[in-house]
Amino acid sequence: MNKLIVGKKLKYIRELNNLTMDKLKEEFNRNYGTSISKSMISNRENGHYLISNKNLNIYVQFFNAPLAYFTKDYVKAEDYEAFKKQAEKIDSLLLKFNIDDDFYSDYIHYAIHEINEYLEYLNADGVNKVLEFTKDIYKIDDYTLNDYDNNSKEKNEE
Repeated sequence: MNKLIVGKKLKYIRELNNLTMDKLKEEFNRNYGTSISKSMISNRENGHYLISNKNLNIYVQFFNAPLAYFTKDYVKAEDYEAFKKQAEKIDSLLLKFNIDDDFYSDYIHYAIHEINEYLEYLNADGVNKVLEFTKDIYKIDDYTLNDYDNNSKEKNEE
């Protein structure tokens, strides 16, 4: 986990819920019996140090957020809503198939996110291939036009 990326996500989710650092500090300390200070929240959000597992779990519980949102660096802070909806769909499928073991649940969440990341990579790779193909077509067009121009000049000279 990259502390800067995690920090952006912590700040994003706090601001998404219209909470100041002072208000978040009060909520955490009252609801979870912690002694978190405003400067601790600020230092985490600015990526000065990585959040502990204990405090990360408080964020997950308080905001009802998927843990993987914070722990997967490839998930952007702005993608929170979409990521949460996807995690909720996965959770409902796990319940449907009676999978409540944390190991399998986490493994399935991880596998689905890895598949999505790979699909995004393939999509980007496909776009790159189309662009390369387009460049090749332009090269062929240029070559054909130059060859045509050269043949036309030779015929005119005869």
